Amino acid sequence: MNPNEGLSDKEYDEYQAIAARFDGRAAQGRGGELRKTESLVEIAEQPVYLNHTGEETVFGERWNGGTIRLNAEHLEALKAGKTLLLDVQAEYLLNLQLENNILNDAG
Repeated sequence: MNPNEGLSDKEYDEYQAIAARFDGRAAQGRGGELRKTESLVEIAEQPVYLNHTGEETVFGERWNGGTIRLNAEHLEALKAGKTLLLDVQAEYLLNLQLENNILNDAG
């Protein structure tokens, strides 16, 4: 399957610019499609719930998701420079960290 099939020249150029900022694995989804945004994190007003139908999101088409809530202990651990390990759908591991120097910049 060609992930660029059906894209206009402008869309292809935009996706190539995004892909150039990531290594190949981070820029492409399981089906080989490129992300719609260069960010790995987006801020939303409310959670997004998916129903396994390939719904369009800010990251492109996605089939499943979930919600993880952080508590005060989690936030304190992040502030102390620790990493939170998140179990995603009992299949993936996600490392959550604060950006370097974020606390110094905020204060």
